[in-house]
Parts: sequence; structure tokens; C-alpha cells
Amino acid sequence: MCKRTESHCKGPSLAAVLAVWLLAGCGGGGGGDKASSAATGNAGGGTQVEPGTGSGSGTSSGSASPSSPGTAGPGVVQALAISAVPAGQVMVGAVYSLQPQVRHVSGVATYSIENLPEWADFDAATGRLVGVPSSKHAGITRAIVIAVQDARQRVSLTPFAITVVPRPALIELPSTPLVEETTPGRVVLSWDVPTLTDEQTSLPNLEGYRVHHGLHAEAMVHAIDLQGSGNNQLVLDDLDAGRHYFAVRAVRAGGEVSMLSNIVSRQVK
Repeated sequence: MCKRTESHCKGPSLAAVLAVWLLAGCGGGGGGDKASSAATGNAGGGTQVEPGTGSGSGTSSGSASPSSPGTAGPGVVQALAISAVPAGQVMVGAVYSLQPQVRHVSGVATYSIENLPEWADFDAATGRLVGVPSSKHAGITRAIVIAVQDARQRVSLTPFAITVVPRPALIELPSTPLVEETTPGRVVLSWDVPTLTDEQTSLPNLEGYRVHHGLHAEAMVHAIDLQGSGNNQLVLDDLDAGRHYFAVRAVRAGGEVSMLSNIVSRQVK
């Protein structure tokens, strides 16, 4: 029990309570803000700094190499880096070539490869991958990895794949003049149904043809699609007088088209 004067037993005044409350709101609340900041971290910026990476800017250069040590000052050695943009496919009979680029090499660089396609050659001195696939190589080679090593470290490209695609069929139109009916402006165009590709392999899934024609061999601006592999004749009416040029493409299932056939021409009356 309080035994002092009445003024000492009534407890703190209203002014004192307000002062304490204001201090708690301005000073003590700061701890809550710090906790909130610690919970959110760098979610907005997305920047992460890993040990030994230097600047930690989070910007990718596109090369499959360790993070750059940042701006190199006197005596600072930059990290070895390798980069390339591999083509994902190559047609049978075409040349495939890939030459990686390297930077910041210390001493002599040597190259290696994993899962080398059987149709390609690899140069361990330059890192160049080159080859010409044949029809027996049609398909995909996965998880190809090209790496470079110098006196300090080894880095590699991101694994990639190369698909060898078959060459589309070629159609040979007859070299003799096209049959022209007696009606002015009419031309009948015909060709043999192709059964083999240009590599003399079986031609599957032939769905039809695309006929190109026009008044200039370099600009056959008209195209007509024909459905059915046996639909190998086309009658063209109401053609303007003059020399017209014609060529055909084969169309396979899925919309794949062949290269253009040889071009033939006919004088239309």
C-alpha cells in the first residue's frame, strides 16, 4: 500500500502515458519494419551474389562459363568463357559446321566433346564441329557437350541436340513441251508420280503437289495445291498470251514440301 501523499499514489498522469505510447510507436515499431525487410529480401530485384563471383549482377552473357569476376583491375584474371549458337538441325547432304568462341584463355586451350555425332568430325585444337550426314544418319543426336580447358579451369557449352532431316523428294518434269490443247489460253501440265527421293530412297507419305506458274521463270507468282499423290495432271485455262513457266513441288504429310522441280515453259496463244 502506498503510504506517501495522495498525489504520489494516483499512478502516471495522462501526459506521461501519451509520451510513452508515442515513443513506443516511433522507436519500438522499427523492429517490425526490420523483420519485414528481412523476410522480403531481394525478391524485387532478383539479384543473387554467390561466393567468389564478384559483382553478382545476375546478367547472363549467354556463354556457358563460370560467373565473371566483374570488372578486371590490375592483376585480376578474368574467367575462361566459351560461347556458341548451335543449329538444331541439318538436312541430309548439307554441311553442318559449328565453331565455338572462347575468351580469357590462360595458356594453351584444348577442346573436347561428348556424344559426337557419328557423321561429324571434331577438332580438339580449335573446337570446330563439322560434318555432312547421309540418309542413314536421319534422326537426332542428344546431349552434345563441347568443352574447353586451359591452364586454370574447364568450362563447357550447355548440352544441345542436332536433328538430321531427310531431303525432300525431287520431281522431274518432262523436258519436252507441255501438251497444249487447241483451245486458246489452255495448257495441260503433267508429270510422273515420284516414288523415290533424290537419294533413291523410298518416298513415303506423299499427299499431293503444289504447282507454280507465271510469266517469268524467276517469279512464278501463282501456286495451285493438288490433293492426292495420283493427281499428277493440271489443266490451266484462260491464260494470257505469251510464254508461261511451270514447276512443281511434292507435298508430304505434315506440309513438308520438296525443292522446286526443273522449270518448263510453253508459248500460249
